[in-house]
Amino acid sequence: MNLNKLKDLFLKACYAALGNINQNEYMPSGHNGSYHDIETPVRNTAHWIISFSKAYKLTNDIRFYEAIILCINYLKNEKLRPSKKTYNCRDKEGKDKCNGLIGQAWVIEGLISGYEIVKDKEILLIVEELFLLHPFSKEKKMWHRVQPNGDVLSLDLTFNHQLWFAMAGFKILNIQYNKTIEKRCLSFFNAISSNLKVSKNGRIGQAVKQGLKQDFIKYNLKRILRKNEIEYMKLKEVGYHAFNTYAFSEIYSIYPEIQFFKTNLYSKIIKYIASKEYIINIYNSTYGFKYNPPGFEVLRTYLTHKELLIDSENFVESLLNFHITNNYNHEQSSFTKNVHDQNTSSARLYELSTSFKF
Repeated sequence: MNLNKLKDLFLKACYAALGNINQNEYMPSGHNGSYHDIETPVRNTAHWIISFSKAYKLTNDIRFYEAIILCINYLKNEKLRPSKKTYNCRDKEGKDKCNGLIGQAWVIEGLISGYEIVKDKEILLIVEELFLLHPFSKEKKMWHRVQPNGDVLSLDLTFNHQLWFAMAGFKILNIQYNKTIEKRCLSFFNAISSNLKVSKNGRIGQAVKQGLKQDFIKYNLKRILRKNEIEYMKLKEVGYHAFNTYAFSEIYSIYPEIQFFKTNLYSKIIKYIASKEYIINIYNSTYGFKYNPPGFEVLRTYLTHKELLIDSENFVESLLNFHITNNYNHEQSSFTKNVHDQNTSSARLYELSTSFKF
């Protein structure tokens, strides 16, 4: 597996992206792929901070440093948080503006990466405040959503949103210790088996568990009334599986001593990537290469868990090759080909950056 070749491609895409910072100092927004929810520039700007930060570490090119400063200053703008609560991440009638927990997790992730370069302590205040204003349910061991105006909404019932928010918490802890954040993140993991739905072969469910009776009724109603939705949901879960294992891998790199990582359930989740079901269906899922970047996510998972994915290197390499061939636009030097949302898919290049170590 030629990581140097991938690094060259990554840097070429980062150099091309420097020309996309507009006069307002943010990166182009998208519409959340296949969901077509109009998003603000917050998400993609946060994503690009991570890529520019890695590019700066790799090249020491001052242009990347200047781009990081511009993007951080945009996210620090009080107009984005007039109530000093959460960021407005999307504008879709009938949906929350915070984009659940995931919208805020992406902001924290980007700001933390920027902090590692510029060492602006105001960033630490922002990310800690943003994380802690989300109420944590002592009963369910999960977080509530919070609107930009401060309204507390229900628990976010999408598992990958909860997981990525926990990852954001661990990334804060990796920079600065906070007892409350640590307690909540570890509590989430201590109860994860009570909230995580996993199929017999290891595929992670989209929704968290809502109780045995409720989940049973919901599943069987779909089997009877909406048979096509079961197949649709399976393909959706296939498309998001490596999105989950990417987050697990990032957390593992920070807190490998978490007990859940030593369980058979976790092993089964990681090994699902090497399963026949995943290998066949990842190419067919509309939430695969058209939206998520499975090549980058599977690579990150493989590099972290080689002992669980023995003999999978050829598949990982073939997945990456397909990802590049199918989605990389050589004219634009970005991953904008055959995707739902060019701006967001281009920004998700940052998920490749975490595979480059020093």
